[in-house]
Amino acid sequence: MLWAVGQGGIKMAYQLTNTESVPQGIKRVVCEEIESAINELTDQEIDSHEGVHQARKRFKKIRAILRLTREELGEVYTQESLRFRDFGRKLSAIRDAEAMIETFDKLQQRFKDQLGSDTAAEVKDNLVKRCQIVAHEEEGLAQRTAEVVAELRNARELANFWPLNNDDFSALRPGLQKIYRGGRKRFAMAYQHPTADNFHEWRKRVKDLWYYNRLLQDLWPVLMDGYIESLHQLSEYLGDDHDLVVFKQLLIDQPEKIGSEQTVQILKTLVDKRQGELRANAEKIAPRIYAEKPANFCARIEAYWQVWKAEKPAAV
Repeated sequence: MLWAVGQGGIKMAYQLTNTESVPQGIKRVVCEEIESAINELTDQEIDSHEGVHQARKRFKKIRAILRLTREELGEVYTQESLRFRDFGRKLSAIRDAEAMIETFDKLQQRFKDQLGSDTAAEVKDNLVKRCQIVAHEEEGLAQRTAEVVAELRNARELANFWPLNNDDFSALRPGLQKIYRGGRKRFAMAYQHPTADNFHEWRKRVKDLWYYNRLLQDLWPVLMDGYIESLHQLSEYLGDDHDLVVFKQLLIDQPEKIGSEQTVQILKTLVDKRQGELRANAEKIAPRIYAEKPANFCARIEAYWQVWKAEKPAAV
């Protein structure tokens, strides 16, 4: 059976359906993500750097699924998680440089009146030049991309043999509860000890929970959609915060590549101010997301699951 396509050869969404078993659904979603990554890395009409960016997001989604099913996968979990982690790392440098341009654009847009147009243009030009240098140094990107594509095709075949057997919520409960509990703890820790690492680790758990709820979106779309959107917004706040951490480190490590001493100091001040805003925004959303205790959260989702699995497919 070709897991990369749904019935009739039509690609399906990043979510499980109640017409397939849990193992079938997990393998289908993973193989669809792999297939999409291959297409994004090989399609000549897609900018190569944008293709890399999209493919790396696919790898993160697959690693989230691996964490969700870790208990069942056993030793296969570590092997596969490292595999997809390494795919992303092979294609990372140019995307990281582009992210700094996007981070500055957001910062400049937020504080339009605090950076003169000439200063902003100079900083943007310097960041673009830096990205071009990274791109030049990444001359082996095409070769690495070809290698990753070949490895992805192999990974797609191997995914069909992942040792997933349970066809009920017990296949998902341990991973879901662990990530929810971990996110709750990371949320508290981030504000008790507001270090960059604590916020970054919390962001990872938020993204995992976002991915998991997308997989389960069909359980009760009207209810799940709002929760998923809130998780996405929280993830965006924490993602922008992390990008600013990296940007500030660039200002510290390579100020001469960004602008004058005065410009760099202004940027550091704006970064700190924006991080304060983002963290305050995240703190407003998080209590609702983590309002339940982990066991209660999973029990509620499982109750939806049981009703959903008992439903008959809608008439076409």
